[in-house]
Amino acid sequence: MDTKEIIEKEESETTEFKKSTAQLEKALKSICGFLNHRGGAVYFGIDNGKVVGQEVSDSTLKSISQKIRQKIKPEITPEVKALELLGKRVIEVTVKEGGNKPYYLMGIAYKRVGTENPIVSPEELEKLILNKKSGYWDGQTCEDATLEDIDWEFVKEDFIYLYEKHLKK
Repeated sequence: MDTKEIIEKEESETTEFKKSTAQLEKALKSICGFLNHRGGAVYFGIDNGKVVGQEVSDSTLKSISQKIRQKIKPEITPEVKALELLGKRVIEVTVKEGGNKPYYLMGIAYKRVGTENPIVSPEELEKLILNKKSGYWDGQTCEDATLEDIDWEFVKEDFIYLYEKHLKK
């Protein structure tokens, strides 16, 4: 996403703006909500659509990442980076939709609805947990995989075995 797209965005189901990292505790609810929904990004240094900037150092970026890993469970590794927007420094924290739902912030699960982060209801929590238990590794998507990653010898052997066992009679 380029500078213009970020600035023109409004807060939404996938975007949250915070004036500074002093609001990190509030932003953690949004990050937890993003994980339990469709993913999203929090921008520190943007207030009501205006770029106000944020002091950024390596230790600031590490501190944000550590706090997220400490307070949100199961543990995740967010993408935390500094951006230059209109000559000012902004911090972008991005998370994808979580693959190990539900996610909890200090023991409470949040979801993202519009620009709010309500607590997940007991019924929704039960669905998230049941979906988690029914998930298998072979049914999950590996976004970076290519056809070169497939073990064709294994596929061929498996296919021949299944063909001979079940179809060839």
